[in-house]
Amino acid sequence: KEIELRALQGNYKDRMQEIEILNEDNKFLNEDINRLKNEIAKSSSNSSSNPPYIQFLKQNCEKIEEELRETKVLLTEKMLALERVKIDLTSCQREAEDVKSLLKEKDMIIQQIGDDGNSLHQALSNIQSKMQETSGSLNKKLREEQDRNAVLVAEIDRLKTLLQRSDNSSSPKPFSVEEIAEQLEKELNYSAQLDSSILKAIESDDVNSDDEADGATKEPKDGLSDAVLLEDLRQKLRLEAEKGSKLKEMLEAEKHNSNAIQMQDAEIIEAMRLRLEAAIDNEGKLQKLLSEERSKNERLSTLMAGVQRTKSFDNYLLMKNKSPHDSPSRRLNRSNEFESEMVARFESEIKFLNAQNERERERAIDLQRVLERERNRFEKEIADRSEYGEQVKRELMRVTKEKELLEVELDNEQEKLLLSHKEIESLEKRINALQEAESMRSLRKDRSLGQNSLETQELRFRLEHLEHERTQLLDTIRSLKTEVERRKQNETKLMGALSRDNSLTEGAVPEEFLTKLKDLNRMLENNARENHQQAETLRLMVEERRALQQRIQELERYNVNSSRYNRDDLEERANHLFGKYLRSESHRKALVHQKRYLQIVLTTYEENEAKALQLLSTQNVPLNIQGLSLAKPNADENHPRRRSFRAVVTAIIAIERMKFIVRKWQGGRRVCAKAIFSQQFTPRRSQSATTNVWTRSQNSHFAEYNASPPS
Repeated sequence: KEIELRALQGNYKDRMQEIEILNEDNKFLNEDINRLKNEIAKSSSNSSSNPPYIQFLKQNCEKIEEELRETKVLLTEKMLALERVKIDLTSCQREAEDVKSLLKEKDMIIQQIGDDGNSLHQALSNIQSKMQETSGSLNKKLREEQDRNAVLVAEIDRLKTLLQRSDNSSSPKPFSVEEIAEQLEKELNYSAQLDSSILKAIESDDVNSDDEADGATKEPKDGLSDAVLLEDLRQKLRLEAEKGSKLKEMLEAEKHNSNAIQMQDAEIIEAMRLRLEAAIDNEGKLQKLLSEERSKNERLSTLMAGVQRTKSFDNYLLMKNKSPHDSPSRRLNRSNEFESEMVARFESEIKFLNAQNERERERAIDLQRVLERERNRFEKEIADRSEYGEQVKRELMRVTKEKELLEVELDNEQEKLLLSHKEIESLEKRINALQEAESMRSLRKDRSLGQNSLETQELRFRLEHLEHERTQLLDTIRSLKTEVERRKQNETKLMGALSRDNSLTEGAVPEEFLTKLKDLNRMLENNARENHQQAETLRLMVEERRALQQRIQELERYNVNSSRYNRDDLEERANHLFGKYLRSESHRKALVHQKRYLQIVLTTYEENEAKALQLLSTQNVPLNIQGLSLAKPNADENHPRRRSFRAVVTAIIAIERMKFIVRKWQGGRRVCAKAIFSQQFTPRRSQSATTNVWTRSQNSHFAEYNASPPS
């Protein structure tokens, strides 16, 4: 459009110049008409007796007036053409503004489509991350429930073993009278141990029941949160589907808009072609008019020459006819005067005709220049129009390619939406299955809790029964202790009586009684030793249980602390270390290349210095600056020039290689294109290290490495 405006402005200037030229032609024609009228008036005053000549002059004047009218008509046509050109210029300016506004609207629509695509990508990534989080939380809850079930099963087994032991211990066994003391002490120790273990089991059962109650209260909450999450995901999916439909509608609108723009461009090109054809036709008409003007000017010049000749001949005849009786000398003088006047007139006519010819030649040259300029302008306009058509075609190709890319992206997004739909459906199925499993697990848990409650009631009943038996046993122990004390007193009395009897009778103690006493003492020692061993094993088991509880607490604390360290932190740390390694490696390589370059430069300098010294020694020139500067340029002229040229070429090659190294450093590929981790993690980079994750992080140590390449 700008090229068209420039071409139209040039056309406008050319038309103005043509109008000025036509105005000058009108002025010249008016002058000729006035001059002819004056001559006619003079000739009519001089020769009123020549009516055919006057009529001839009048006809010439009428012809010239007709030509003047024609030139005026041409001038009005030129003015009308100029007005049309002005109107075309304004319409082209408006069309250019409309095209610019349409291009801006296209850019805005394309930018909006790109933003919508980015937002769609981001929403899909958010949905996937939320799905992964929900699946992870559900798996975690499943593991926790499995651990709780395992703990409950272990606790039930332990309680069953305790019940079996208590049943075995409470079963009645026949004891002899001699083993009552040993059995009583065993029962006392075992009852104390059983009481402590039962109390601990009851406490742990209470804790587990509280945990299960908390879990039972949390489960509906988790179910509600999962339902809310599913509803949110469905709403987001609906929003994404609406966005996809909007994008499709926008794409269809863009298609219609591009088709309309193509039609408008085709109409504009057709109109410009028609205008170009009209301009070419106008050029042909102008050439025809120019040839007609030239022929008219030639006819006028011939007519003027004929009129002047006839006038001079008439004057000659008049002079001849007026004085028939004059003397020959007077006639001779008159003829000489007439001849001199004719010569002067002919000279003036020749000068006038020469000037007119020069003016006509200049006008012809100007018209040729105008025609050349018009031809060049029209050729330029044709080239500009063809270039504009090519640009429009390229723009249309680009728009079609962008449209195809957008359609491909839309298809990809729709496929991703379908995949997300399928994933959501599969997740819903999994969630339903998990909910069913949770419901079944809760039913089993309720049943197990009911059974556990029944078993705890039975255990409590047995505990009460055991406590009752314990109280009975304690009563029996007290009664037995009183009996033992009483029997000890009786025994002491008997021993005293026996000692007295022995002292009296000096008889020996019976061996059976002594062996019985020894057996009793041995049994007491064995019982004491066993009691001590059981107390020691109980203490060791208590210490071991305490150590295991401490270990469990430490492991729980470690799990809590380790759960805080996410994968992102580990990846950031790994990226940080990897960036440090790359920075050190790149600096090492840069130093190696710099060292090699410096070694090469030093060796070339040494070689050049040795060659220069050898050359100076062969030329016998003193080794100083003046000698080097004042050396003869003619001695060995070709050889030093060749070597200087080689030095310049090597220097240029070195500079170009250094530039290539710097360009490669700034925009080349780095050594981190592969994956850092074995899992699904790759550092995001495209063509340069400036797009990496570890170079884009804020306050990164690698920013300076990115900013300044090694020289």
